[in-house]
Amino acid sequence: MAVLKQIVRFFNYLLGYAVRFLAIIAVLLIFRPKAVYVNKKVQGKKIKRPTVIVSNHIYFIDGAVIGTVFRRNRIYTIAAKELYRKKILSWLLNRTRCIPIDRSVHSASWLQKSVNVIHKGYSLAIFPEGISSYNGVMRKFRPGYLKIALEAGAEILLVCQDGLYKPFGPRQWMLVDTPFKVQLPEGGITQEFIEKVNEKIYDRMQLLQQKLRSIRYGEKDNGENPLDSESC
Repeated sequence: MAVLKQIVRFFNYLLGYAVRFLAIIAVLLIFRPKAVYVNKKVQGKKIKRPTVIVSNHIYFIDGAVIGTVFRRNRIYTIAAKELYRKKILSWLLNRTRCIPIDRSVHSASWLQKSVNVIHKGYSLAIFPEGISSYNGVMRKFRPGYLKIALEAGAEILLVCQDGLYKPFGPRQWMLVDTPFKVQLPEGGITQEFIEKVNEKIYDRMQLLQQKLRSIRYGEKDNGENPLDSESC
């Protein structure tokens, strides 16, 4: 019985690897993501330590695109529980390192699972807007990602995406920031502290979005913050 369990576990591992590999190939061919970096010497495609990757949310396949750009890393992705209602998506998500979140109820279980995978050496991709925008207009961030980073003692890496996912159309772009760690206040973590830091991070993401669009669409830029560029 124990041998059978090991065989099943090994088979599931191979199946998961195959699914992730095919997803990467599909994303590269269909959406052709292009990443640019604020400072590639500090942060390129390889994430140096377990990190909370925070991105704006355009479409439900954002996680697959981020996983493709950072394919050299082990990453879990937060996924809405509604996606699991579709059999094919549920089958795929269960084999591609996803943590389901039920947005209709207040539960801390997904937060603890997220902290646990970071402690195990994985990074975590999360989309704090909560729902897809479909048009690239950013909504306000929910602070769950910040609580995870603080509890896990992990750095935060902002990744700003731009593009509306037209198959074989314009490329999907993203701007990768440099990672940072939120310092704990002397008086301990308060709701006011969480809200203040969350607002600052949201403002930073908006600046990244402006910078990315200035690069992508050829708008004038003062050149004070040169960016490295590389296709995936």
